[in-house]
Amino acid sequence: MSDLRLVAIDLDETLLDSSLAVDDETINYLSDLQKRGIKLVIATGRTWPGAQKVLARLGFWQSVICYNGGLVYAADNGVLLDQRIDLGLAKELIRYFRDNNLFFKTYVDDIMYVPWLNTEIKEFINNHGVYCAVEAELDQWLQVAPNMLVLIGDENTCDRQQDYISNRWLGKIKVTRSHRRSLEFLPPRVSKGMTLARIAAKLGFGSENCMAIGNEMNDLEMLQWASVGVAVANSPRELQESADFITVANNEQGVLKALRHFFG
Repeated sequence: MSDLRLVAIDLDETLLDSSLAVDDETINYLSDLQKRGIKLVIATGRTWPGAQKVLARLGFWQSVICYNGGLVYAADNGVLLDQRIDLGLAKELIRYFRDNNLFFKTYVDDIMYVPWLNTEIKEFINNHGVYCAVEAELDQWLQVAPNMLVLIGDENTCDRQQDYISNRWLGKIKVTRSHRRSLEFLPPRVSKGMTLARIAAKLGFGSENCMAIGNEMNDLEMLQWASVGVAVANSPRELQESADFITVANNEQGVLKALRHFFG
């Protein structure tokens, strides 16, 4: 499609396979697209250090959306956008999590704070390259507005809490999901889609010039905004229903096959 000038791609379970790797064939094709003038935007829920682990492998990118739209790094200008959760509201949510014995993570300036360490968190630290600190009374200690809060639990717990928190703090917090067993909390009106639109506008592009590829509900807004929204086959049904095109799963080079379909 000749009008496409920018491609935004999610990382985990989209560009990356289950081993958190991206294959050489995909990297080479992305490099070729860049030589053809196509801009590459990485759109992830990860921290900036967590995204850098993948960027080092790619070696090229235009901009990186972190924290599901809350933070943007540009290859040539550093931080372009930094949107955070209101500090008072963050403390209120942290107290709610603690009082209801819910495990949560708090991200502040690329440091992940947790109330205690468990096996899952240790594995996450190792896989994603994040800095972690343990702080049992973060609501009392926290003095800087956080980038993102994340609640961890089983799928039923996350379903119930998403409904409850979305209604209790209606209009004050954005709730999204990058996994069935987690909820991610952002400032209101922050999403990958809204942030992608701002990046595209700075480059002189509209939605008609953009493709977005993702795998979870935190990708929904950018798939809806872009003129071509692509879901990998391992996406939930709700995301696939909103996509313009469904490619194969992330473990089957879904991103590469989608790009070849549209760019040749």
